[in-house]
Parts: sequence; C-alpha cells; structure tokens
Amino acid sequence: MNKLKNVLLAVVFFYALYAIIHEGPSKIMISILLLDVFIYIMGCWMKSNIRKKLHEKNRK
Repeated sequence: MNKLKNVLLAVVFFYALYAIIHEGPSKIMISILLLDVFIYIMGCWMKSNIRKKLHEKNRK
C-alpha cells in the first residue's frame, strides 16, 4: 500500500510540475504541488525514528 501511495504522490507531483511548466503557474496547480509535497513530508515524518522517540518520551 505504501508503494502505491508513493507512486501516486509522484504522479501528482510530476503532473503538477508539467502543468506549471506548460500552462504557466496558477493558484490551483501551485497549491496542488505544495499539498503533495506536504503530504510526502508528513508521511516521512510519521515513519521517522525521531517521531517515535518523541512519542515514547511524552507517554512517560
């Protein structure tokens, strides 16, 4: 499932870049691009060891 999600995020990212390059930047395409990057960063953060350590530290 994670591989599928990563592939879909990459497809959306490259499509947004393609649309921005060929049609010019618009608010919608830039917001889609930024949301895609934000979702990817949050996915990496949820899997990180730093988050797990902070979560365990706050439970004690």
